[in-house]
Formats: sequence, structure tokens, C-alpha cells
Amino acid sequence: MNDVVILTDERLVAALMQAQGGDWAGHEITSVEEAEGERAMYRVGSDFAVRMPRHPDAVPLIEREARWLPHLSGLPLAMPSLRLRGEATPRFNWPFIVVDWIDGTEANESTVRDWSQEVALLARFLRALWKRSLKGGPAAGAENRMRGVPLHQLTDTVLTEVGTLRDELDVSLTREVWMNALEAAPPRKMRWLHGNLKASNMIVREGKLAGVVDWGHVAVGDPAVDVAVAWRWVPELEMGSFQSALSAGDDLWRRARGWALYDAVSTLGKYRGSNHPRHIIDCDDARCVIGRLGLGTSC
Repeated sequence: MNDVVILTDERLVAALMQAQGGDWAGHEITSVEEAEGERAMYRVGSDFAVRMPRHPDAVPLIEREARWLPHLSGLPLAMPSLRLRGEATPRFNWPFIVVDWIDGTEANESTVRDWSQEVALLARFLRALWKRSLKGGPAAGAENRMRGVPLHQLTDTVLTEVGTLRDELDVSLTREVWMNALEAAPPRKMRWLHGNLKASNMIVREGKLAGVVDWGHVAVGDPAVDVAVAWRWVPELEMGSFQSALSAGDDLWRRARGWALYDAVSTLGKYRGSNHPRHIIDCDDARCVIGRLGLGTSC
């Protein structure tokens, strides 16, 4: 990631909104994102949110959201509608976007009421996403952090990280799981993918799954990257139902398991040892995935 940090705060966002004029001016601005993320987010009044890059490398993620959110609207779960595409100005020399604020809380074991129902809804959401026209869609690659590329492109990263995590997992068995994923048949057709599907990007309201946010990694690629949510979020007792609801065959499921492994070892390799609260949570989640894959201690 680029070492340049793009500084933002509530006063800057207020000034940018003031410059838009009309109904955008005069709203209370509140920071809602934790420090050190790729993008900063600020709530504008009660109905909107501003998303801004924290590093130059995150600019393509902002631009992807701006370009493709309108194309993907109307799915079974709510997603932020684009309300304003802010261009670079002398005051803030980077693009930013204003989207709808989707009210609710993170989708986790303490907020989801009926897992069977919500897992089925998530599967319906993904199947609807996969049916969207691919015309002109951006291919998975470096600009979306490789989310949805063929798994073999990630082998060097996985094997390197696994070697550094031998105190956390069974190295030999982990390599077997990765090779099994690589041997799965590739997708017959690429699909739209969210690219970063996890609890913190899924919104629950009154116990029910209501929305999916953070679409900066959206791309056309291997849908297995999203199916990997089975190991990150879906309860073990519901995994069979999730696979069935997706009509996910063995090859897709094996590739998804590979993506779950890649995510877990990449997260641990990057953040293990950090004292930042978000990084600690992410590492704990990664260890749980490793445990569910049968490669380490269960959480």
C-alpha cells in the first residue's frame, strides 16, 4: 500500500458539502470509520455518508463504487445508492462519493435473529448478483486487490504466509487444502462479485439481514471469493443449506474454501502483532476461519 496518507476530518467534509450548495450544506458531520482503513467514511446528517480514500491506492476503490453501484441496484438486499460523485478540488485533490446511509448494525451472532432465514436470504442475494449483465464490467485484478482472480495467482502469497504462521496452523495440511482448491475446475462463467463479503459489511436491522455495504472491491471474476463467506459468517450447521441454496457444486465450493484460506492467512500475516482494535478483531476472525477449515485451533 502507498505510504502517502490522505488526511480528512469533519471540518474538511463540512466544507466540501458546503461547496456543493443546496441541500448538502449545513448537515452535522460525524466520523463513523475506524482509523487505518483504506477509506474514510463520514455520516452526513442522518441519511447520507461520504466515502473518501485514505491512501492513493484506494482511489480506484472509490471510483469503482461510483461507477458500478447504479448498475447493481435492485438486489434483494439494500445497497448504498450513489447520490453525488465529488471531483478533485484544490481543497481536496481526490475523488469522493456521497451515498445513502443504510441504518442498522453489523451482522454477527449477537444481532442475527434467525440464522437459517438470513443465510437463505444471503444466498438469494448472491444468486441475483450473479445474474446481472457482465457487459463492460471491470475484471478482477490489482485494482480491486485481486478479489476474484484465478487462485493460482495467489499461490506465492499463500505459501509464503503459511510458512510464517507455522505456530498457528498445520502447515502440511494447509498446503493440501490449498492444492485441493487449485485443482478444482475454474468457473464456466465469470460473475459479478462483491469481493469483501464479511460481517462488518453486512447490515442487520431488527434481527434481519437488511443490506450490504462497501462495494469498492466489486468486479467480474470468480464468484468463489464471495462464497467464502460460508467459512467467515455462515454458522457451521447452516453451511450445507447455504451450499444447496447457491446450487454450489464441488468445484465452486473447493475454490471458495481456497479463498477463505487465502483471506485468513493474508490477514494474520499482515496484522498479527498489531495492537489496533480492528486488527485484533480481524486476526481473531481469521483464526476462527483457520479452525473451521480444520487447520488450527477452533475458536
